[in-house]
Amino acid sequence: MAYKTFTGESMQEAVEAARLEFGRQFQIVNQEKKVHRAGLFGLFGKKEFYQLVVSYDENQKPARRIPRADDLEKQEVLERIARIVSERRNSQPAAGAPVLSPQPGAELQIPPMRSGVIEEIAELRKMLDPIVHGAGLPKERRHHGHFDQVRSFLEDNDFTDDYIERALEHLGAKLTCKQSRDEELVRNELGTWLRGSVKTGAPKFDEENEPRMITLVGPTGVGKTTTLAKIGAELALQWKKKVAFITMDNYRIGAEEQISRYADIMGLSVRMVHQREELQLIIDEGKFDYYLMDTAGRNQKKEMQIGEIRRFLSAVRIPHDIHLVVSATTKYRDLAEIMHNFAPLKYSHILVTKIDETNTFGSLLSALSESERKLVWLCMGQEVPSDIKIAEARDFTDRIMMRYPSGTERPERDPVGDLVLN
Repeated sequence: MAYKTFTGESMQEAVEAARLEFGRQFQIVNQEKKVHRAGLFGLFGKKEFYQLVVSYDENQKPARRIPRADDLEKQEVLERIARIVSERRNSQPAAGAPVLSPQPGAELQIPPMRSGVIEEIAELRKMLDPIVHGAGLPKERRHHGHFDQVRSFLEDNDFTDDYIERALEHLGAKLTCKQSRDEELVRNELGTWLRGSVKTGAPKFDEENEPRMITLVGPTGVGKTTTLAKIGAELALQWKKKVAFITMDNYRIGAEEQISRYADIMGLSVRMVHQREELQLIIDEGKFDYYLMDTAGRNQKKEMQIGEIRRFLSAVRIPHDIHLVVSATTKYRDLAEIMHNFAPLKYSHILVTKIDETNTFGSLLSALSESERKLVWLCMGQEVPSDIKIAEARDFTDRIMMRYPSGTERPERDPVGDLVLN
């Protein structure tokens, strides 16, 4: 019986080193935490490590090490580099061979590099870059450490396959193999990725010096009218702007009465328009700072209905923000279709309603991450003028990460601030 000592920055790392050499044909004799002190009396600091002592049979055959995927690819890279270096050396003149100097004024002729070498070197550089920077090999490492846990978590929260692959690719490129085994580090990096995948913006009401129109468009049943009233209250009560509601919703029964009730409560003006010429006449009066227009809900599958709104809005000759309103409860495929089919209206921002009616935001974040438009407003209830806030990426990501299966502490604040309902 013989003994051998292994060390590592963790006990698990030391055990893995022993398994690489002996497989499972060893016995743990002793394991303890050690402290190495540098300099006299440890004046230059100290470093902690773990020491593992194992016993093994000297007569047994050594365990056959099974190389990992990233080890194999690194070895392949090194072999290809060695082959290219060897080929380049063989193409150079032999030692002692006469070297002809160019005649005065003649152009120095450099022998062309072997066909394909430049492309191969470029490919090798791309492969070596993550190795040199300690990031490992992303595609082959998507099942390392806690990455499988990340995949399961995102799948459970209805994220799309494409979003999940992009998230894992980011984690694989950002974290080393060792870091991928740190649950807290993986969790934090995932939260950072989620926040960065959503583009948000904020309206600058205090900087507006000319009349402006805000129009809400979107499918039926997402709460456009109530949301418009919330924005109107924000502008009139907080920013002291002169606001007029305009509605072209001539289809839904009671639409005009609903917006009129909100306007009466807040002391604001409301106008009903049936033709685009009427819209321009109201704007030309120049009595208001903001014109907030409510449109009839439209089926995103019917191009003629969306085209009708587009022709109506073509009469607007002042700065104009068109906001697409979607519900947080909508499935990804429907969200993607809505965002695509309403694109002819050239909406500039996205507004999300009903975030209090779901705890699963994967479909919404997956769709928002694919959009070039910024998310500006969030609505989480029916109360006017409250239940609305300027959007922040943390409003979704903190709520999502609160459900991440780990023993770490939860976010310090409620994900959507003071306005969130239970």
